[in-house]
Amino acid sequence: MNIKVIFFILFFTLPVLFFNVTAKSLVRIRRDTTEYFNAMAMHPDENILALGTKNNNIYIFSLDELKIIKTIKGHKKKIEELAFSPDGKYLASVDNDGVLNLWNPKTGKLVRNFVESDRWILSLQFSPDGKYLAGGCMDKSIKVWEVHTGKYVLVNKNFKYQVQSIAFSPDGKYIASGSSDNWVRIWEFKTGKEVLAYKNERTVKYVTFDPSAKYLISGDMSGYIKIFAVKKGVLIHSLKSSVSDIEVIKFTKDGTQFALGGSSCIIRVYDFASRTVLKKYDSYSESVDYLYYIDNDTRMVTMSKNAMIKIWDTATGKEIAKFTKFLDGETALITAQGYFDISSKKVCEYIWWSGYSEVSNEELYDKFYNPEKVREVVLKSSR
Repeated sequence: MNIKVIFFILFFTLPVLFFNVTAKSLVRIRRDTTEYFNAMAMHPDENILALGTKNNNIYIFSLDELKIIKTIKGHKKKIEELAFSPDGKYLASVDNDGVLNLWNPKTGKLVRNFVESDRWILSLQFSPDGKYLAGGCMDKSIKVWEVHTGKYVLVNKNFKYQVQSIAFSPDGKYIASGSSDNWVRIWEFKTGKEVLAYKNERTVKYVTFDPSAKYLISGDMSGYIKIFAVKKGVLIHSLKSSVSDIEVIKFTKDGTQFALGGSSCIIRVYDFASRTVLKKYDSYSESVDYLYYIDNDTRMVTMSKNAMIKIWDTATGKEIAKFTKFLDGETALITAQGYFDISSKKVCEYIWWSGYSEVSNEELYDKFYNPEKVREVVLKSSR
């Protein structure tokens, strides 16, 4: 074929081809327009997300309705951590001033204030029976509050630096911590007896128990994973992951797999028994700061602290959709194919087409605004 003919075909058809690209959506979001999320918690029923923002607000997001259904106001500083009680009746929140509140997530009403921490709390978790709330704190301590009174029942100050992560074992017998002084520790919750003290090489960013409560897994800022036998109080496995600065580790319900997220903008899913990588997710420019399995582990919800909630298909490791909220209150839910549901046409000023052809806001809206398609894609993936 004549070279001029080839050039003519490419020159005039490439813009059309890129305009119709659907994989790895070319509909992008202007980051300077978004309200930054800073914390996320999943309701035990897996149908509700609580989102804490840098603008002091808490949003309740329905995964069934695919929208924010309630706004909770009351904090004066950015939200640092959130946690639902095991029965889902309460939502705990702590802000940058260390103010710790308990809310009714259905009504948005304040239930009580807890005794304040000297500094803000980096990790927050209810005990499995819902009677206690524990916090890993910037003031080099772990604090445990009684939920129905809001009073301290335990304060552990045996740390040289801040406590980055805490976790109750699923049976409620143990509480574990990871801290900036590089220690991984496990205690018997009722007696306070220490059953494990392991000196790590770097800051320990996250700790969690497996569903059987037989094992504890930790992740550090250099990407190392350590697995401990709880009753024996010993390290049994150590491996280096490709996820740097690990921020979150979550197990599947059956405990056979676990997922890692961190600042390296990737997610890795491991087989627990063999400790081999099963799946690789690419979050592109977004860190992975929070992660939850939902819908019998068929989907995953992640959050990055640069204003993005993402829903993933765990069978394929592909992104299904992403949600964001803008500073003026507008919202957008965008599928991986580029279709979007937006709160008003004004959102077209905040999203843009990153393909090679020029696309006006009007063209973008006409081609990709399709709420029915968005619901079909997102809700179908949950079945």
